[in-house]
Amino acid sequence: MPLPIDRMPADARTAAARTIGLARDLKELRAARRSAVPNPWQPLALASGWMPAGSTWAAPQVRQQPDGTVQLLGSIVPGTLTAGTVLAALPAGFAPQDDLEWRVGGGAATSSADLYVIAATGAVTIQNISGTITRISLSALIFPAA
Repeated sequence: MPLPIDRMPADARTAAARTIGLARDLKELRAARRSAVPNPWQPLALASGWMPAGSTWAAPQVRQQPDGTVQLLGSIVPGTLTAGTVLAALPAGFAPQDDLEWRVGGGAATSSADLYVIAATGAVTIQNISGTITRISLSALIFPAA
């Protein structure tokens, strides 16, 4: 049978109090995470003739989570397909701290491209195009905002 706290040695009482405090903090943190409501999706501003992929695919959207994580969703079809073309712009406050790059499929089995998110402007650009791009999914793009 464990000793009551008031009969424990001083160092054991201190350790027990810390453990109880940490358990309480962990419980509060878990409750806060469960109650954090994601921010709503908002339309992603497309550029250079790029357009939503249509009703079969999710519309291009973006949101920032309460923890600062930015998520993109949806699929787009090509407009201008020249390396360096800006295909979308993130809302103010959504840009990453550093430039980021993702390799994405281009809709056809042998097509792909790199998408860059430019930290200074929040512009999403296309680079290193390979094959015939018919559609690009944005749904795997997740990153912390600056």
